[in-house]
Amino acid sequence: MIRLPAIAAIFLLTLSGPLHAETVYVTDELRLKVFKTADTGGESIHTLVSGDKVELLERNGFYAKVRLADGRTGWVSSNYLIAQEPAASRIRAVEAERDKARTRLATLESSLAQREARVSGLESEMAARVADREAEKAELEQLRAENESLNRSLARYSSSVPVSWAAITVLVALLAGLVGGWWWMDRRSRANHGGFRIY
Repeated sequence: MIRLPAIAAIFLLTLSGPLHAETVYVTDELRLKVFKTADTGGESIHTLVSGDKVELLERNGFYAKVRLADGRTGWVSSNYLIAQEPAASRIRAVEAERDKARTRLATLESSLAQREARVSGLESEMAARVADREAEKAELEQLRAENESLNRSLARYSSSVPVSWAAITVLVALLAGLVGGWWWMDRRSRANHGGFRIY
């Protein structure tokens, strides 16, 4: 007699099988052999894959004569030839274009970031130059004001004698007065004493 736990375990094992099944897809990659003659019994000269381009030369029942990209000719089953490029090839082409566009976009974004950094640097440099120009303008205004003040002072004192000149003039006058006073006193003394100097 089978026990209840054993039945439950078997039931769970049967359920777990489909739960762990792997999802797979049927490939759309076709490999088509090219033969020397219009049948599959001959020698294969090349293998085509989905998306390969060939030039159709003639049809003979279920077979078609084609020219390969390298110029050789051979026969293939005409059931696998279509006039439109397969979806897988078109998707690969679109994905390749998308990847190129992404690469180009990344390059453009990098270039844009570099240009924005350069513009930011130029703006900072321009702001610094404007600030320097304003500082130089303020300094120039201050120098002009000082120059005007000095010009007014020069105009006010242009008719006056400098202090050094006045001091020299007083000193010369004092020396001249001393020398002149001594000379006059000496002359009077000699005149009063018969030509003799008596002090």
